[in-house]
Amino acid sequence: MSLINRIQKYDAEHGIPRPMTAPHLTAYHAALHCLKTGAEMFSLICCGLVSAYLLWISANLVKAEFEVRLIFVAGMLLAMLISAAEALQLLMPYRRFRQRLTHGSAMWADTAWLKSQGFAKDFTATLKPCELRLGSLPTGHQLVLPASHTLRHVAMFGPPGSGKSATFICTFLRNWSKNGSTIVLDPKGELYAQTASYYEHAYRLDLMEPDKSDHWNFVPVCKNNAELAHQIASIIVGAKPGAKATDSEGFWRDSEIAALSAILLHLPHIVPYPTPAMINEFISLRSIDAEEGQLLSPLTREMFESPDPQVGVYWGAFTKAKRDLQGSILTGVIAKCQAFTTPNVQSVTSASDEDSVGRAEIDLNMLRSRGTGIYVVIPEGDADRYAAFLTTFFGIGMAVLRRDKVTEQTVPSLFLFDEAGNIPIYGLKEMLGVGRGRKVAVVLAYQNLGQVYAHYGHDGGHAVLGSINTMVFLPGLDQHTTEFAASRVGPTTVLQHTTVDAPGTQNDAERLAETKRDLIDAAELRQLVRHKQAVTIIDTAPPIKFAYPPLVQAAGNALSEAAHKGMPAVIDFRGAEKELTSAPTGNPLPNSPAKPVPVTTSEPPERTTDEAAGTTDGEGESGKSQKPPRVSPLGLDSAE
Repeated sequence: MSLINRIQKYDAEHGIPRPMTAPHLTAYHAALHCLKTGAEMFSLICCGLVSAYLLWISANLVKAEFEVRLIFVAGMLLAMLISAAEALQLLMPYRRFRQRLTHGSAMWADTAWLKSQGFAKDFTATLKPCELRLGSLPTGHQLVLPASHTLRHVAMFGPPGSGKSATFICTFLRNWSKNGSTIVLDPKGELYAQTASYYEHAYRLDLMEPDKSDHWNFVPVCKNNAELAHQIASIIVGAKPGAKATDSEGFWRDSEIAALSAILLHLPHIVPYPTPAMINEFISLRSIDAEEGQLLSPLTREMFESPDPQVGVYWGAFTKAKRDLQGSILTGVIAKCQAFTTPNVQSVTSASDEDSVGRAEIDLNMLRSRGTGIYVVIPEGDADRYAAFLTTFFGIGMAVLRRDKVTEQTVPSLFLFDEAGNIPIYGLKEMLGVGRGRKVAVVLAYQNLGQVYAHYGHDGGHAVLGSINTMVFLPGLDQHTTEFAASRVGPTTVLQHTTVDAPGTQNDAERLAETKRDLIDAAELRQLVRHKQAVTIIDTAPPIKFAYPPLVQAAGNALSEAAHKGMPAVIDFRGAEKELTSAPTGNPLPNSPAKPVPVTTSEPPERTTDEAAGTTDGEGESGKSQKPPRVSPLGLDSAE
């Protein structure tokens, strides 16, 4: 390691002082300035000591009497005092009161101020609920994000390989495990392996290895719940929000939502345990062309005759479009639900059977239970392919948390999106706006600023960034992101040294002038010490330069390994219909959940409980096999 690298590493971990008139100095030049100042101080102290020694020798040479010798001693003390005063004066440029303010007043926050505001704590101090450890300060204190700032959300910007996941996100998950619950977007499953053991109840929704996944399905609980069905349809259709839609785009979107809402409400009435993949199968197998001599198509007639009257309402709105447009609208629904038909998504949305009994059913109500961690594992780079499923899952999770009444005893929840730039997060602006009042914190990890604008557009991106209280910038970022960070840090005032060397000596001159520059410019921010140094901006606090949190990696035998839970028997829509008609009354169907899942509705229990448990319509009407309704595993009541 070269000398410059050693100096940079020391500066990142311990901090090298810089004069208030030159806070922009690099680690190397700051070290040279400190050495120069130290050498001058040492020289002045030595001069004072030499002067005192010479005075003492002089007293001996003149054989001074006691009274005279006292005068020499006083001179010695005065010489040492003057040298010490001159030496200490060299430290004045490092004091805050010497800062220039003409062109800008930005300056790095010091530990004393951070400690007074609750941002700095001793390493032995225990974190309070909702507090997150960001890193460490040069003075040895830990940099902590207080609860009031954590619940106003965090955004991290760092390129691939900058240490976002291994250091910051793993640290956040460990901090949160003791006093709250979390839901994590986990590319490749590395976060699960490192942190799942810290949570009392850890669930894994694995789109990379479905045989190691628990299962979650939102379609059955849409039964008789028009509000939930419409909410889910809005999430799926609006999975890729962008700039403000035109009137034409609004028509297509509203029509697709109406059609999808009707299908979500209708499917639970015609198959015992419908899955999201059956949405496309249902549309494909039903004809929208009216038979000869008929006014209504078979699909429209079936929807109008659905047991749920809301199905006819939504489908009636859809059928107001012309026949040619209806086909295009349904094609749009199929395209947006295509992710649900992939084999991996079908596996994680199918119920457990005799071959996959170890698969737990994910209950989003557990997000209000302390020690709950839900990890959504996706193949790296495939987040966009599963965007519809992921946005639906996270959107419903936030809906669950918004529904609950918040008290002092409410368990806080953390939404942590690693590689958030790979998927559009439906309703993110609204999520950021209500998070604090709902005790919900959101942590977003992006590779660059452009990912925000790519998903949410210019105005939407500004709205997202404006709702985030804390931003962390890591080394190696692109120019656009570093320029944004430098502008957030702000300008400062420095002294510019100018030297004029003209022919001869008569016109030579040196002068110092105040000038404006960024406290840290884009190039300097990009060149921060890799895996060692970062910059954060928190609310109205001065910018903070700090060191990464310690890298804590579990040993191979301590990793949280996902157990093999088997693959469920995935059944298609056509097969589910056949099983419904062929199954004997009172016997559970092959694709029914291993445990009945009653659904709470606003209707009398005999109309819904039997079907949610996997029985036939005839038995449900008799009311003999009814069970008390309970909250559905989706996390939302079937009717609110």
